[in-house]
Amino acid sequence: PCKFLNADYSKLLKLMNEILKFTTSSKKKINVYVASGVRHDLALLSDDYINLLVRYFVGGHLKVAPEHCCPEVLKLMGKPPIDLLEKFEDKFKAASRKAGKEQYLVPYFISSHPGSTSDDALKLMEYLLNKNMRLEQVQDFTPVPLTLSTAMYVSQRDSKGKKIFVPKGHSEKKLQLALLQYTRPEFQQMLVNFLSAKGRKDLIARLKSRPRRR
Repeated sequence: PCKFLNADYSKLLKLMNEILKFTTSSKKKINVYVASGVRHDLALLSDDYINLLVRYFVGGHLKVAPEHCCPEVLKLMGKPPIDLLEKFEDKFKAASRKAGKEQYLVPYFISSHPGSTSDDALKLMEYLLNKNMRLEQVQDFTPVPLTLSTAMYVSQRDSKGKKIFVPKGHSEKKLQLALLQYTRPEFQQMLVNFLSAKGRKDLIARLKSRPRRR
């Protein structure tokens, strides 16, 4: 985090409590929900924020954006380590139980980001398998002007000038997408071929043992 960041939650907590006063005093039933945009790493700095958010402002699902699990790829993305998502998930679940609500996190991941190799995507697939996550939607990286990620995509170098791998071809991008959406029937043969080449018969067996997606 930036050393100048003031991670004081007092003003946000005050705003959230004012919203609660307004919604409860209204003659009409009003719900105010936060669907996404929560910085899970910064939320860990305030249990009061997490508890208030979970109890009153989550409508069953909350989208969060870990985006990857590999440290080097996350560093290029400017994202926090994946273990902070797991810590947030633990607090989210505990706060949901305390509030008497059944709620879930919806993680958001990106495929083919500059610096992400097929081996990195494979590690992410293993992470998803171990967490029993089935991704219905995945954002395939698309260059957008005036972003650091796009500069890396074009130059094939990181911010320090070091050469990095950039997935650009159709087959490479499709493979990384398939690894993240490993439950889709149309990707199964591609995954079997790739995993066989990698000598990962263990993962092939795990894929075949999973219930078929319909």
